[in-house]
Amino acid sequence: YGGNTGGLVVKMESEGSNCNTGDVLFGRPAAGGWQAVSVNMATITAAQSACFDLRRTNVPFAIFPKWGDQQGVQFQVRNVRFVQ
Repeated sequence: YGGNTGGLVVKMESEGSNCNTGDVLFGRPAAGGWQAVSVNMATITAAQSACFDLRRTNVPFAIFPKWGDQQGVQFQVRNVRFVQ
């Protein structure tokens, strides 16, 4: 995690200027191995901006270290799924 202490966040974006769900913090999975992480869609869309439109999503999955806490972070993501 480099210098990161705040963890990782996910969000979605739709067409328009700053039309997103906002950053949803899901913490820091254990380092050194693969760990399944599940984030409920209702949690992601609960913090959405007024212009976010799930039907017009153009960035369905964005993941990154918490803003301002990104120094030296390296991670891998695989097997991303949207399940109903």
